[in-house]
Amino acid sequence: MKISYINDFLQQPLIVHALTFTLLCIVTNLVYANNSEDVSEDFYDGKADGWFWYEEPPIEEVIEDKPEEITQAAPSPPPPDELKPLSTEWLKKNLETFRNTAIDEPTNENVATYLYLQRLMMDKASTFSRQVKFVTQADSTLDEGARNPVASYASKIAKKQATNTRDDVISMMAEKGGLWFFYNSDCPYCIQMAPQLKALERLYGMSIYPISIDGRELPGGQFPNYVTDEGQAASLDVQMTPSVFLVSPPNGITPVTYGVVSQEELKSRIVTAAARTGWVDMKTYSKANAVLDDSTPPTPTEANLSNDLTTPELLKALKEIYR
Repeated sequence: MKISYINDFLQQPLIVHALTFTLLCIVTNLVYANNSEDVSEDFYDGKADGWFWYEEPPIEEVIEDKPEEITQAAPSPPPPDELKPLSTEWLKKNLETFRNTAIDEPTNENVATYLYLQRLMMDKASTFSRQVKFVTQADSTLDEGARNPVASYASKIAKKQATNTRDDVISMMAEKGGLWFFYNSDCPYCIQMAPQLKALERLYGMSIYPISIDGRELPGGQFPNYVTDEGQAASLDVQMTPSVFLVSPPNGITPVTYGVVSQEELKSRIVTAAARTGWVDMKTYSKANAVLDDSTPPTPTEANLSNDLTTPELLKALKEIYR
């Protein structure tokens, strides 16, 4: 059967064979073209590459999705200040503005507005001052005249008591320690300071320890038993003469004065130095300064107050504290 088929094919005209062959070539080319779409058109152009024509396939770029930016809404503006018209805070905030307007545009209306507001502020201050007088005179704790007498006869009594207390403090400190007196022999102020110190020595028995920075005796021979400075001045940062320090052994030392002062001022400074270091209590210090009642303000812990107290409750608590 196969031989018969071949014989039939060969007996056909030559033109039929040619057409059949041409048709086969066209179909073959179409199939080849479809299968070679992925082949580079430059393949034959790259024959100069020789055996090393192979190229790595391109790496696809991976694009990462960026997270969306979250836009935060702008904060809402704070509510406007709600100040009570013509209150002290309102006047404090607006009075200067009205004044500037009156200066820049001095019309009758602008100037009158500012002057009325200024009158209002002065009236408020006057009313407050009058009420302060009413309240303080009715409360001995708030009456400053009871703490610091201003009447002439009462003032004399208070000063006399202050002098006695001051003398007691100086005598007590004379028993505990004494005074270091730093001087230079050529210092005119040191020469003037020497008699004030000698008076304390005579009146209260205060021990005076003269320390010569330049190693010489002070003119006048008032302190012949001086000692030469051996570093004490540097350790106490003495920058000028005369300088006086209150000393209470074994380790207590505090400055009294840098420079020359009067005897009364020197006494007052000794009491202050003793109070500053805690050698005398504050009550004694107040009496030495003619203050009859010098209350120490309470600490928040001592007061034991809460933030939600009403005004009457707060007033009651404050009165109990100062009793």
